[in-house]
Amino acid sequence: MVAPVKTRLRSLDGLRGIAAVVVVLQHCVLLLPQVSWAYFGGRTDDGWPAWITYSPLHLFWMGTEAVYVFFVISGIVLTRLAMGTNFTWGRYYPSRLIRLYGPTILSVLLGSLIIFFTVDKTVLTTRWLESRHGFYSLTDYLKDFTLILGDSGRIGPLWSLQYEVLFSLLLPLYLLLRKVRPWIGLVIISTLIVVGALIAFEPLYYLPFFGLGVMMAQNWDVLVARATKLLETRAWVGWCSFVAALFLIMSHWLVAAWVDSFLVRAITLPFILLGVCVLVLLAETFSPLIRFFSSRVVAWLGLISFSLYLVHEPIIIGAAFLTRGAVWAVITAVVLSFVVAQLFYMFLERPIHKFSQKLRRGKST
Repeated sequence: MVAPVKTRLRSLDGLRGIAAVVVVLQHCVLLLPQVSWAYFGGRTDDGWPAWITYSPLHLFWMGTEAVYVFFVISGIVLTRLAMGTNFTWGRYYPSRLIRLYGPTILSVLLGSLIIFFTVDKTVLTTRWLESRHGFYSLTDYLKDFTLILGDSGRIGPLWSLQYEVLFSLLLPLYLLLRKVRPWIGLVIISTLIVVGALIAFEPLYYLPFFGLGVMMAQNWDVLVARATKLLETRAWVGWCSFVAALFLIMSHWLVAAWVDSFLVRAITLPFILLGVCVLVLLAETFSPLIRFFSSRVVAWLGLISFSLYLVHEPIIIGAAFLTRGAVWAVITAVVLSFVVAQLFYMFLERPIHKFSQKLRRGKST
């Protein structure tokens, strides 16, 4: 008999909530022309834009790295789900696809309406807005409703949902990683990610991130037990590890301050991978972080994190066109994003989630 597996990891829910907030802050910061240019491959070498881009201040808006955290957590959660009792693939697939596609499709409908009624194509102030200003066509809707072959690019966060869907579909193949030695799996995953970055092939770059979560889940109880035992008596190790993890995750931007090359991302990726994995493990084993990520506000952020991730960008875009000045746009966008995310969660995401859970558990609806 398979032992029961606790698939709900509360601290990781909180970590996911913080990661979602970081993504929101990133898109707010990209309303600033000086910073937006650096994000799209240019450079900003002077003044405050350089400071918030190439210093530890980037920690608060490193949205791409926050998505890596999403990917690793998804790998952990789905693998532990598959390791649990009463798991069947026949119930998993419809449940998981409804869980992902239901909120996504509804958010696309909402986002496309916001874009249609707020965007002024004649007023494009930043490189980021230029990449997001298009109105929806039938082809765009089809892409964003399916995601398998990519998204339309109209709503930025949907790019990561493509890989969440692909990982969810390919989970049986990912579980084969459980049959190889951990160090072999790590070598395979790291190599695929670095090669994917070098040749700019996104599926090869992003999909292996989920594999890290799969491998962590396979050895989760051992990892948690050993880390907890170490950190219970040596809090300084936990704090040092936490700070080191954050610097590793930021390593791309810290190195980019000195080296202007497309190779920076590929070179720093192994360090970013290590930092993400350490941060995820610390969130479940280091008492100060457990308390923080389980606190009421952060737990609420975790609860609405998927809704916040889905709805915030069109709101930010709309605020940029409807308000005067980037500061007011950011304030308006942040407030509205949290309000709309809460409503979206209460009335749309939560009912869909409950329905998907009933399907997974084989209960009558």
